[in-house]
Amino acid sequence: MFVLRRRAVWALGLSAVAACATPTSGPAGSDQAGASADGGVSGNAGRAGNAGSSSSGASGMAGSAGSSAGAATGGSSGTAGTGGSAAGSAGTAGSAGASAGSGGSAGKAGSGGTAGTAGNAGISGSAGTAGTSGTAGTAGSAGTGGTAGTGGTAGSAGASAGAGGGGTCTPATLTLVATSDSNLNAAAPTTNYGIVAEAHILRGGAVASQRALFSFDLTSLPAGKTLKTAKLQLTIVNNPGQNKTLAAHRVTQSPTRPWMETEVTWQAYKAGSNWTTAGGDFMATASDSQLVSDTAAVGAVISFDVFADSQSFYATPATNFGWLIKDSQEPASATGENVFLATRDTGTVDYKPKLVITYCP
Repeated sequence: MFVLRRRAVWALGLSAVAACATPTSGPAGSDQAGASADGGVSGNAGRAGNAGSSSSGASGMAGSAGSSAGAATGGSSGTAGTGGSAAGSAGTAGSAGASAGSGGSAGKAGSGGTAGTAGNAGISGSAGTAGTSGTAGTAGSAGTGGTAGTGGTAGSAGASAGAGGGGTCTPATLTLVATSDSNLNAAAPTTNYGIVAEAHILRGGAVASQRALFSFDLTSLPAGKTLKTAKLQLTIVNNPGQNKTLAAHRVTQSPTRPWMETEVTWQAYKAGSNWTTAGGDFMATASDSQLVSDTAAVGAVISFDVFADSQSFYATPATNFGWLIKDSQEPASATGENVFLATRDTGTVDYKPKLVITYCP
């Protein structure tokens, strides 16, 4: 009987040693209770399984402790249940609670938020409506800038205001007859030719050239109109021959120095007051020039484009002193080219010097 007891104790010791074995990685072992031996001493509790190896990433779960040995009922004490194996594939920890598995790799930094979409460009201003009276239409308003997108750049400002379209009109025509005219003669520098029916234009050199003056009153043109064209029309009453070019020059005076039709001469713009330069004060650059053929007939009209001058006279009446007509080459030489032009004193109404203006009414 004593021998049997010693063998039972020896077997129990071996079981305990087996329970201390280090668990291997793998699925957690099931804790098996030791079988009860009749009449035996209560078995010792199975030893807790060692911590399982931690897997990379997930934390190991604790292994369950071995179940208590079965109670002895009159027999040999039961063998202690073997501790659950540690770490399964997920690397679960033993009951001793080995350190948790390594933390997962740090997450990548989140990408920066995408910039907000830029606001849409403002809508261009609409073109102005065409003026019906010939004046330019009102300019369209500038487009409003686009609203800034969230986190984005503000939208570009709208295009510049649309330009109003120039209005169209049916032009009205105003024909003005000269209010003053006269001949200037270098050969008779103090003689006035204000009341003559013809103005002689002669290329006669510094001592014999002849020129003519013509002016018009624009006050009958209604205020606030838009001029379209302006033509100075002079009629030939005698053409001795030879081709020549006549030039129209704007007279340059001041309100205190107007030339007087019945007093003006080659030397003076009025009695007792000389021109700055004998022969008249005028712009060096001609407003317009026209070729007159040696075959031009009596009654032929020479038409000069004086639109820019007329606009200026209309805007600033105090600068209106008319035009001086001369041979474009004099006084360089005396080659004798000449022509006679009708003045406002002519007896033929259609031949009178005219300024024909068209404008939007």
